[in-house]
Amino acid sequence: YIGLPTEDNPDPNNDGSEYPGPYYTNGGDFTTEDGLDYIGYYHVHEDSAGVVNYMKGEYHVDEAHDSLRPLMTKISVPIGSVSEYNTTSYSEDKIYLLERYISIDGSRMSPSDANAILAEVAAGYTGTLTEDIPNISDLYPGSLELVEDPFGTGQIVGLSGQLGVRCGLEFSLIVNGVKKVVTSVELDMLDTKINDIQPYDNNSRLLLCLVNMLKEDRMFELVTNYVFPINKILSSIAIYTDMSFISSIGEVCSAPGTALGPAATLSTKPGVNVTVQTDSDGYIESIETSANEGWAPPVTRMAVAGALKTTPMGMFVQEWDMWDKTTMRLTKSTLKRKFKRYYYDREFEVKGTQGPKVGDLMLKKLKGSLKPVPGQKLLPRWQRKRLRSNPFDEDGNLCDDK
Repeated sequence: YIGLPTEDNPDPNNDGSEYPGPYYTNGGDFTTEDGLDYIGYYHVHEDSAGVVNYMKGEYHVDEAHDSLRPLMTKISVPIGSVSEYNTTSYSEDKIYLLERYISIDGSRMSPSDANAILAEVAAGYTGTLTEDIPNISDLYPGSLELVEDPFGTGQIVGLSGQLGVRCGLEFSLIVNGVKKVVTSVELDMLDTKINDIQPYDNNSRLLLCLVNMLKEDRMFELVTNYVFPINKILSSIAIYTDMSFISSIGEVCSAPGTALGPAATLSTKPGVNVTVQTDSDGYIESIETSANEGWAPPVTRMAVAGALKTTPMGMFVQEWDMWDKTTMRLTKSTLKRKFKRYYYDREFEVKGTQGPKVGDLMLKKLKGSLKPVPGQKLLPRWQRKRLRSNPFDEDGNLCDDK
């Protein structure tokens, strides 16, 4: 809570009040259960769960009394920050862009610029009585319209349309250095007096609300769950490593004779080489690196490994060139064998019932598979081969005969 009494901040107004009260508000802090701005005494009460409640009156009493709801401007949510509209430079290594903005009559701008425009408008009503200061809807009505009672009584029962001042989040993709807007979500700004507009800041309840709206937006879900599935990035990297990266090792080789041998030099050998320049005292002055694509040819690798004995040779040693690139060949069978032993040892019971155990059902199914097909002995031997377990032929088509 911002500017409200809490256990860590028992006297935010420096008026000598002590936690849990009493305190006094001149308005702009709470609303009543009817949605009206509250002016008067209030106190703080913590329930048995440790939740802080603000309530009417100087002191807490056992009789029922109304609770107060802090305004959104008095609540801070530690969710982080989002850059303002058109203030972020694009980066080639980041393809997503999220910006917060305020729209005035359909024109999007940064919250700082929008607040400056609204403050300039509010300055024209300095010295005016509070009841004469217009609301935001009086100056920026947008498409708001009054909704009358459908029974023709003329009574106003609600509003339709949108306010002219709205807060929003814009989600974009950066393609070749150009911003491409994917989707955006918006909320009407709270219709307060023009000189008392609610801030649209980082770590705010309003920002949290818009983030939750964006997460449920269909276009945002399409991009983040299907086009660029963020929750599947780790699986995608694992698939790439297994199917592409491992197979690509040793695929590109240098020309024979350039990797090793009398004609080979540091500039022709495959791989990365580093040249370090030092001064007379041995301190490093500069480091230069260069790289040549590819591996040494397979014949050269095997000859060097055998001649120099740099690779451990033995009956149970398999070199890279001898590997068939099949991963987890022995691991899968070992894991299945270990898992099955524990799986069948457990006694699973059908949840919520007193029925048979899953292990018993599996044992019954196994016994049934060992028994002969019912009625098989009733048929002569020359007719048993015509028995069919499904109505489809060998090509997967439905048989003509019923």
